[in-house]
Parts: sequence; C-alpha cells; structure tokens
Amino acid sequence: MSKIFQSITIFVLLFFAFCLRFQVISFGLPDGSNVYHKVPYFSDEIAVVEDFKKLIVFFHTREISYLANWSYMIFGRLLSIVPYYFQVLLDKSFILKQAPQVIEVLKIKQITLAGRFVSLISSFFSLIIFYKILKIFKVKFLISFLIISFLAFNPVDIIMSLQAKANALMNLFISLSLYFSFLYLRKNKKNKIKYLIYAGISSGLAMASRINGGLSVLIPLTAFLLNNKLVNNRLEIKKVYQKIKDFVLILIAFLLAFIISTPTIILEPSLVFKIWQQAGSGRLTMNVNWQLWLSNLRYIVGGELGLIIFFLTLILSCFFVRKMSKEEKLALFWLALYLVVSLFTAVPVLRYLFPILTAYTLAFIIIGKKLFKLAKKNI
Repeated sequence: MSKIFQSITIFVLLFFAFCLRFQVISFGLPDGSNVYHKVPYFSDEIAVVEDFKKLIVFFHTREISYLANWSYMIFGRLLSIVPYYFQVLLDKSFILKQAPQVIEVLKIKQITLAGRFVSLISSFFSLIIFYKILKIFKVKFLISFLIISFLAFNPVDIIMSLQAKANALMNLFISLSLYFSFLYLRKNKKNKIKYLIYAGISSGLAMASRINGGLSVLIPLTAFLLNNKLVNNRLEIKKVYQKIKDFVLILIAFLLAFIISTPTIILEPSLVFKIWQQAGSGRLTMNVNWQLWLSNLRYIVGGELGLIIFFLTLILSCFFVRKMSKEEKLALFWLALYLVVSLFTAVPVLRYLFPILTAYTLAFIIIGKKLFKLAKKNI
C-alpha cells in the first residue's frame, strides 16, 4: 500500500469525522427567539465568551481591573480572528430590528460559534499529529487507521471539540510537544536540539491555553535528560556547558512562548497573583477525590472493562520499562505524570483528565507491541 494512498485514506477519515462534528456545532446555542435561553448549554462556555469581551476591552483601552481566566489569552487571540467568518450566519437587517437584549444574545451566539470552530480545528490537527506520532513508532497502517478511527469518533474527544473552551487547543499544543520530543529522540542529526526548542514553544502555548498545560514542559526536558548525561566517564567542560545551555534554551523557549501569548503578565502582573488566589477547581490538593476521579477516568477509557484494561496497561508497563526505547519511556512517563497530577486536582472533572486519552492510547499501543513480540518469540 503506497504512502500517498495511506495519507489520503487518513485524511478522508478525519474529514468525514470533521464534517459530522460540524453538523452539530450549533447545539444548544441561543438564537434570540427564547427569552429564557440566553446562554449556551455547555457549562462554562458563557464564561469564555465574557472573557473574550473583556479581552477586547483590555487591548483597546488597557483599563480593566480584573481579567478572569487569563490562561485563555491565546484562545481569545484566535477568537478575535475567527468570528468574522461567521458573520454570514447573522442577517444584519434582522439584527437592526431587534431589541438590545436580543442583539446581545446573537453576539454571544456568534462568539461561541467561533470558539467552537477553533476547538474543532484544534481537534482535527491533533489527530493528524497523533497519526504522525504513530508513524514515528512504526505502527502498521491498519492499526494506525483503527486507532485514529477510535479517537476520531471517541465521545470524549467529540465533546471537547464542540465546546468553546481551551481544552482542545491545549491538547493540540501538548500533542505537538510530544511529537517534537519524539523526533528529537529518533533523529541523529547534530542540530536536533531545535526539535526540543519547538517542543518548549508548544508547551508554552499549551500553558497559555490552559494553566495545567504548563505541565507539558516536562516532556521536552525529560526527552533531553533521557538522551544526555551531563557528566560522562571523562569530564569534558565544553560538552557539559553545551548541554546545560541547551537545557536552558528549552526553558527560555517555553517561558517566552507563554509570556508573549499571555501579555496580561506584562501589562497587568498583579492579575497573576489574583488568579493563583482564585485557582478554583484546577488547584492541587492533598485531599484526593477518588470517586470523582475514577468516575471521569472510567468515562475516558470506556467503562468498567476499559478501567481494567487501563490499569493492566500501567502494571505491564512496569515490567517492560527496562527494555523500552527512549521514546516509549517518554510516552509512559507523560501518562504517569499527568495521571498523578490529575489525581491531586481539587475537582478532577473531565476537562482536566482529557489529555490522558491520547497518552493512554499511545501507552496501550506500546504495551500491545511488547506483548505481541513476546508471544511471537515464545510460539
């Protein structure tokens, strides 16, 4: 099977999934016909819309005392571009005849549609990147096709791609960080550090999308540590200095991407402390909510049977870890790390556990390949 045919097949699959989701992109949106239906049905979407309005005020007047959810900053920047494409959905002559409260509802509809479209596009490209990750791991095309089909029509991924929130956008940047880190570990070029700089930038954008996305900076840093030893058998100061410099470059790329895409930190630094004080459900705590965590994890992995397979995958990972490649170790490290952090989240709702879906899928493929090789060897 030629590579061109494979690429076309995957693209057709993803385009079909995209079209199906686009058909229901307007679900639950207010249209001004019902005075009691003024906000979208998805929870928190109206908060993002209000943040976007504050963002417009912030950049035009720079007179704002409090900007909630500053982690949506880059999301809002994308929103500022997209709404114009949805202008055709609104009849201007109809708007002029309506009461002010109806016009306000229609504005909410327009901005929410734009936000959902950004999420839909983010989900589409996340699947393309995951397919490229599967190619790095040399997964056969038929298996890759089935895995991408599973993710493309997975209920959790569909829900996240149809909400005007930053979850799908954050997942896109995390996927990019993983992809560039895997490229770094796989390539043998002298200047391959550029891949980790790209990964650091992606992690910075992930953090700008949602604050918990900042955890992904550990992906390129761990990839760097897996591929380097600061001190070899013979101490060579120049090589040690170069490795330390590369490590610092990754951190600088991460911080610059985050700060540039989140100008609130520069223009209103006091807001950072306000957000830390009002972290809400996303803050970390030592009081683990096992019931809610397991409930949402079960929804992600596919019910009770999915939970059993999930924990079995984690247990088997411990037995195979010593024989794994650097790329495989990095993938399992990210899954374990995010799993632990999500466990200590104050309110571990579905959106905080969402990145586990692709990480677990990758871990499942790795363990599946190991088991297949072991079985083939013993037959």
